[in-house]
Amino acid sequence: MSVYGDEGKVKHEIYYDDGIEMKHLLATMSSHLRYRLPELIVRTTYEDGTIEEKFRPFMDGIYLSNTPLREVLQAHRDFYDKTTIEKGKSVPSLDIIIADLYPTLQKGTPLDPDSLTNRVQDILFHDKSKYDEKSAILVSDYIGISKILWNHIEKGDKNVAEQLKKEINKIIRSKDRKGDHRKFNDLIDGRFTIDNIVRIEYGNNLDVNESDDINGKAFEFSTHTIEELVESGKKDALYYRDNWKNWLK
Repeated sequence: MSVYGDEGKVKHEIYYDDGIEMKHLLATMSSHLRYRLPELIVRTTYEDGTIEEKFRPFMDGIYLSNTPLREVLQAHRDFYDKTTIEKGKSVPSLDIIIADLYPTLQKGTPLDPDSLTNRVQDILFHDKSKYDEKSAILVSDYIGISKILWNHIEKGDKNVAEQLKKEINKIIRSKDRKGDHRKFNDLIDGRFTIDNIVRIEYGNNLDVNESDDINGKAFEFSTHTIEELVESGKKDALYYRDNWKNWLK
């Protein structure tokens, strides 16, 4: 089951009674180039408790969140649930590898309509997770500072530590994914760090007129194309492996 909504006001649920089917895959590939958006049956719960089931159209999130980094970070934290956190164990850090079909850098200028359209799609659909990465690392740093200060306070003034315990259990403005208000303590417990994020981009830095890249590659699943992409992916991965000192900076 997938759940999404408006900060707890309206909740939409999609069920996969028979697993992930073709209709679900099509909903993840629906760009503005399609003539009709795919529809899925959604169970919607409104603020007043009213529930209805109806078809809702879906458009892929390629324009805003083509790389689900935030979802990966949340799923990692959810895996180490409150039981683990309450036992005082820390959530392990992450190494993340992102493979992207849409390169951000290419040499040369497109000289025909097909390659021009393809380049526009690369710019529209490329990985946009760098800001999410910066935000996650910044938050981790703030949490690290908070823990350092907390340890110093506990070792020094117990009265201050006890007062802080009351303060961090107060309700704050931000909400969790269910729409419930968080406490200050929720921002600290269960946080983890990202050690490295490696981005492997398809055909990165190739000349646009020498590349065998095609327009509409997100919809092309022929055996030949898939085999070519697999081989290209191996070469790109080996390139990044051999130049690991550069991409870890």
